[in-house]
Amino acid sequence: VTDHRPILLSASLSNIKSAIEYLTTMDFNSHDFRRIVTLCPQFLASASASTLIPVFTFLLREAGVQRWNIRRVIQRRPKLLLCSVENQLRPSLHFLQTIGIPTEYRHAYLLCCSVAGLLVPRVRYFQDLGLSYRESASMFQRCPQLFSYSMKENIVPKLEYYVEEM
Repeated sequence: VTDHRPILLSASLSNIKSAIEYLTTMDFNSHDFRRIVTLCPQFLASASASTLIPVFTFLLREAGVQRWNIRRVIQRRPKLLLCSVENQLRPSLHFLQTIGIPTEYRHAYLLCCSVAGLLVPRVRYFQDLGLSYRESASMFQRCPQLFSYSMKENIVPKLEYYVEEM
């Protein structure tokens, strides 16, 4: 186990217990814990109640995720639990709101995307193709999943095919 998950060796037992106790108060169960740890093993080494409370507070109060949807949001993207509210989640929320993408449930997974590293470059790519900012933003409003597609493996080859072959 330690060969595949060496980060677990550095995990503080008190932090692990604290994180599990807090998630339990948020109605997470053992199945949820297994999924979180499987998809995001860093959770065990990094999370504690003191790091989780600001994330949950942000998701519930600022991002508009309803309490009954919080488990689904975290199950879909456990990495949210490790994101900094100030440096990651709030800037992403602001950007997504600016272009008109609601984050309350279905698109909350986009909050852990880097604004400068992923979100803005995607919009600029379509602007470089000749679309206005408004047209690019509208396209992402209609299909926010475009933010999660690989540029190199998905978007660029398809656009090249459409332009060159069709």
